[in-house]
Parts: sequence; C-alpha cells; structure tokens
Amino acid sequence: MVEWMEERGRYNIKIENTGEIVAIKPANLLTIEAPNEAEVLAGQGGVAAQSITGAVVKFQGLKGRADLNEKTGTIVSFLEDRARFNVRTQHSNEVIAVKPTNIKIISKPEAPKPAAARPAPSWSAPATAQEAKPKPAAAKPAPKKSPLKQRASANTKPEASPMKKQSKQAPVQHGEVKAGPSGSILMKGQAMIYIMTGEKVEVVKVHLDDDINDPYYTIKMQDGREKDTTRPKMTDEVTLNVGGTVIKETTTRLCREGDLLGKAILNADKTLSIDLEIDKWNVVLSYFKSLEVDGDRRGLVELPKARGGLKKVKKAAEEYDLGGLRFMTEKALAELVLSF
Repeated sequence: MVEWMEERGRYNIKIENTGEIVAIKPANLLTIEAPNEAEVLAGQGGVAAQSITGAVVKFQGLKGRADLNEKTGTIVSFLEDRARFNVRTQHSNEVIAVKPTNIKIISKPEAPKPAAARPAPSWSAPATAQEAKPKPAAAKPAPKKSPLKQRASANTKPEASPMKKQSKQAPVQHGEVKAGPSGSILMKGQAMIYIMTGEKVEVVKVHLDDDINDPYYTIKMQDGREKDTTRPKMTDEVTLNVGGTVIKETTTRLCREGDLLGKAILNADKTLSIDLEIDKWNVVLSYFKSLEVDGDRRGLVELPKARGGLKKVKKAAEEYDLGGLRFMTEKALAELVLSF
C-alpha cells in the first residue's frame, strides 16, 4: 500500500511482482492476518521453539481455563513431546501447559548483550632479576588458646545453623501431580453435585490440556446431556430433606451403590428430597456406612423387627437399586415366616 486518496476514496497499491501502482476501493481489499508466531516456532520445535522462552504472551481461546483469557503470562519452557508451552501466569504465578494456538506473543525476551572487552593489563619487565623474585610473606604467629578453650574445641563439633536445617526440603518427585487452586482432582465415573442446579452428575471425561494440576471436566446431567465445567462448580456435599429433617451427607457415601441421589426429588432451592420416613432412612444410611467397613454386608445393619417395617425398607431398597439391602430384608422376612 502506497497512500490513501481521500478525494477518490481509494488506496494506491503497489503490486510486488511488477511494481505497478493501481487505485483500489477498500471493499476490494482483504487484510491478511500474520500467522501465529508461537505456532510457527512450535512446528519447527527444538531450538526454534525454545528461543521464545521468557517471552510475555496473552492467553486466548482457552475453554477449561476461560478465566485466563486476555490475561498475560511468561513462557517457561517448550514441551517437545506434547507440542505445548509451559506458561507462568502473571496474576496467580501458576504454571500451565497450553497449545501454541492459545497464546499470542506480546513481547520477546531481549537478546543478551555481548560482554564488553576488558583492556589488556599493562605490564613492564622488572628492572633487575632480584626485583622479579617474589618476597615470601611473613608468617603470622598462631593465636594462643587458653587450656579451657583447647579442651572445649577438642570435645565439641560445630552444629549446623538452624536456618540451614530449616532450608532443607524433601525433593519433589518427577511427574508428581498436585491439586490446583480449585480443589482435589476428580476421577472419571465419580459422582458429584452440580452446584448450578443442585442435581447429581457423573464425571465422564477429565481434560488435562490446559492444566494438568487443575483440569476441566465433561459431566453427564440427569437428563443425559453432557457439558463442560470446572471443579469449583461441583461439590461432594449433599443437602437432603428426609421427611422434613435436613441432613448433610456426601456423594462419596451415598453413591457407593444404586442411584439414590439420581432418583431424589430436586427442590427449587437446589436441595434434594427423599420420600422416606426418617427411621427407614436411618436404616438405609446405616447400610451405606456398612459398605465402608468391609465387603461383608451381613450383620452390619440393624433391621426393623416388625414385618411392616421390613417391607418398607425392602421397597426403598428396590426403588433405589440397593441390591444388598434388598437381600437382607428378604432374608429377614423369610426368617419371620419360619418362626411362626
């Protein structure tokens, strides 16, 4: 492009191959974006990719860590095997591995300046051979120690400084994964409560692309839909309303067997309700706790003595797919028949 002609509303453009200058309307011009330099260097790999270590970059297009988009960081290193850059964020000082497409170089590291040449030392030959010989330094007399100090120095060893002792740390194991600021890392198949709706969801995929220590997740909702979310939007804590009694429990305990939380009623306040009398609920909860003790479920749950109570517990076991509890109630009912 040569110049803008206001009176004609056109640009004078110089053709690179021929040098010819033509007047072109703005509507007939197309701006070509320069390729992402980080992508180009990552494609070359090796020394080329490592050459931008220390460059300041801006995050763009991140999904699981959308909170970092438009924020800046500094390239720490290039991961050759994963074709990603390790970048230290400037606002939280955490290091995440990102694809070259998700960063834009803002400023490159300055090239090291060559060291200034030192002037050659001036030297002149000694006037005589005798002046050239170095004079021996006079020996200093060793300081005398008192008898008490001599005994003390012979029987004691110097102790390490307390500051030096405290500075020693256990070495970090190679490949160790630590939980990020969002909390513990979840596993595929783990049941959680989605805070935004209050319903039970299941983790179906763990995404480690953005940050291995703080991934984002694909979860399966109760209606079968799948969506991506982050760890802060999920919790292991459950608030249940059982016959008017509010109970706090965890998904870890209540999802060991069956689908009790999936079949619970979702309330407007994002809590869950269980249509069960409180005494029967206590039997169900006792059964869940028994699963944490050992694999033998027999004799670990105190069942109702009356037939009516046993039938209600059996009905709850069938409704919530608690096979072990159903077997126990059926056995207890059979024993009642034999006792008559």
